[in-house]
Amino acid sequence: MLNAKTVFTSIGGRGVALSISLMLIPVYIFHVGVEGYGVISAILLLQTFSGIFEGGLSQTISREIAVNKIKVDAASGNLGGIIKASEIAVVVGAGLLCSILVGAMLVYGQFWIKATTTDSAEIKVCFLLMGIIVFNAAYGGFLHGGLQGLERQTDSNIIISLSCIFRLIFVALFPFIIIWKTAAIFLAIATSSIVETAAVRFVLLKKLPINYIQSAPSWGLLFSVRDMAISSWAIALTALAKSHGDRFVASSMVDMKNFGAYSLMTAVYQTVLSGVYPIANAAWPTIARSYSSGNLIELLSTIRKMRLLILVGGFIVILLSLVINASNPLYLRLSKYASSDLGKMLPVFVGSGFLAGFATVPHLTILASNHQKNLVFLNVIQGAVGVLGTFLCLKSAGVVALAIFQNFLNLVFLWALEYSAFQCLSRDFRYSKISCDDKRMYLACALAGVIPNLILMILK
Repeated sequence: MLNAKTVFTSIGGRGVALSISLMLIPVYIFHVGVEGYGVISAILLLQTFSGIFEGGLSQTISREIAVNKIKVDAASGNLGGIIKASEIAVVVGAGLLCSILVGAMLVYGQFWIKATTTDSAEIKVCFLLMGIIVFNAAYGGFLHGGLQGLERQTDSNIIISLSCIFRLIFVALFPFIIIWKTAAIFLAIATSSIVETAAVRFVLLKKLPINYIQSAPSWGLLFSVRDMAISSWAIALTALAKSHGDRFVASSMVDMKNFGAYSLMTAVYQTVLSGVYPIANAAWPTIARSYSSGNLIELLSTIRKMRLLILVGGFIVILLSLVINASNPLYLRLSKYASSDLGKMLPVFVGSGFLAGFATVPHLTILASNHQKNLVFLNVIQGAVGVLGTFLCLKSAGVVALAIFQNFLNLVFLWALEYSAFQCLSRDFRYSKISCDDKRMYLACALAGVIPNLILMILK
């Protein structure tokens, strides 16, 4: 069942991390200005590659631990072997791929980042430091996956929160010490990422009820779960195109001032979406275990509780955004720096974040079913349509049309995911009934996603 204590402690821990992440934005702007913030946001997009560089092993190990919880408690040596083999694979693979990424950016990054106030040599230093950040994000993500499989989400979120606190302190202080302020910010982020990775590895080894240090890597066992790892990797690869392809396109089509303003609004989207992760992380072990054991009652109960929590939270955040937007504070502030239209878009970006967050429910269901081909296909379609739509909107219609387009795209993708998840349940459990509560949630979700767009179009 979905543990309420785990959910709320995870939300609390993630809330601290999200609050600090939002607090960092004015600190960035104070040190380097809006254009500098655009440069930081653009280069930080490379962090999304971490989900690819860990080879899908974080989700694989998380599922293996969750499904085989009894074996873990019995100190199974096999589990230690597969974790150690996976860890070595992640470290070597992520290290190699990060080196290639940094090399490519040092050669071609100057054609991507269109900055007028940031020195090209400083940008190259930022790319070098970004390689360290991406590596730690990949390796740390793998280790966090192990904690989630052990249902130690609270520990994971405490580490993330403390890392964010260190990041805030470092980002606030380093630019006063180092002349290159943008590079100083990346050094601060890299330092906090190293501290987080070291901390999560220490905690994971303490919580594993096996003698991990003496475990020998089991490459045969790792090879035996290759299908799950490859599927998770393919999902991460296509999710990168789906979630961030439009931002890569936007960063290459507009100047860094406008991209900095655009990043402020997408930070709102990511904040709302990140608010769902504690619920998803808390529910994932139960969903994986109940699906694997054929416990349909526990599976459906967990899914419905997860939907209800996201729905209630999403409605509250959307209502708050409509109230905040009525006073137009972002409109007035952003109009001083870049495209003034962006300031009107807060409810639309919040609605998009909510829809993407609600989509984690069918996403986890499909992932637990081991029928991930549909998920990969849908990610590819959404990514391709998103990139094309972003290009056309920025080329002809502008950022308002882009925000509305992305909102409706997330809504359509959500419905497609729900249908695919229902097909998985029907195939594996002969499940053919959707309750009235589920139908009400689908309707409420659709309304929550569409209402901000309708209000905006009526006001215009």
